[in-house]
Amino acid sequence: MNERDDYYRLRNVLNNIEGVSDIHISEEELEDIANSARIDISHTANVGVFKERVKHNEREKAFHLNWLHENRPVPFVNNGNGTLSDLFSEYSKKHKLNPFIEISDRERTIVATAIQWLGSNVGWGFLENTLKDCGFKIIEAKKMEELYSDSRKLRKLMVLTKELKENNLE
Repeated sequence: MNERDDYYRLRNVLNNIEGVSDIHISEEELEDIANSARIDISHTANVGVFKERVKHNEREKAFHLNWLHENRPVPFVNNGNGTLSDLFSEYSKKHKLNPFIEISDRERTIVATAIQWLGSNVGWGFLENTLKDCGFKIIEAKKMEELYSDSRKLRKLMVLTKELKENNLE
């Protein structure tokens, strides 16, 4: 089913609702409504097959929730596509396809499962090794705050030491 079919189906539904047939809705407005309806339906499929694990694993929960957030299409961002659809929009434009990529619920579930997996112990190890190969290291935020605090204390100590030396030299 394409956007045109959605438009006519929606127009027929609206025409059959008492009192709504008198309201003028442009083709563009109906297209936006149809896209919103598709978006709401597809959003529920952006969940991995092991969604119950998010209750017990904070990292998996974080990946799961952030993936849901990233895939909530916003009408004025990425042509109304969520992240997953937007990844294919350039391909779609290049091959002159519909800019709203129809990604099946199955495909969405597969991708969401892989994203959630990154938060698992094995997925996390994969991330750490990959980032290490790129010259980066994952450091917990709490540890970073401690390091930052320690470095500020060290700088203050260095300034105080310098001031003491300057005062003793005079």
